[in-house]
Amino acid sequence: MDTIGRGLVAGFIATLVVSLLHDPIQLVATSAGTASPAVGWLFHMFVGTLVWGSLFGLLHDHLWGPSWLRGLAFGVAAAAFVLLAVVPLLGTERFDLLMGITAPFAIVLFHAIYGALLGGIYGWLGTSEDGHDLNGHHPVVR
Repeated sequence: MDTIGRGLVAGFIATLVVSLLHDPIQLVATSAGTASPAVGWLFHMFVGTLVWGSLFGLLHDHLWGPSWLRGLAFGVAAAAFVLLAVVPLLGTERFDLLMGITAPFAIVLFHAIYGALLGGIYGWLGTSEDGHDLNGHHPVVR
């Protein structure tokens, strides 16, 4: 499987797991200007799978450390993007009402979990039958 394909699969699984852990769907739907949970799920899965997953697939080999750590760093960078670029578009008042003062911490925490899962799954998808990645390294220490 190529790097983008692995990123898409890993992004889908990581997004699904994190979404089931903390259910951001109503917040995503409300932020998108609709009350429909279906729209929230579609948007969240689209971003987590297609946007972040494929971008991680492209960047993975340019980052340092084991795959899960690369993913963790990527997830924290994604959280910074959300906090610095997306949240201001929502408006401070709306964001504060939706999530409260702990919102920035929750955003960083769940994006970090997403990233670690993304990287770990990505690394696992690139392993051979003997448990090593396609370059002969074990994915945990690569």
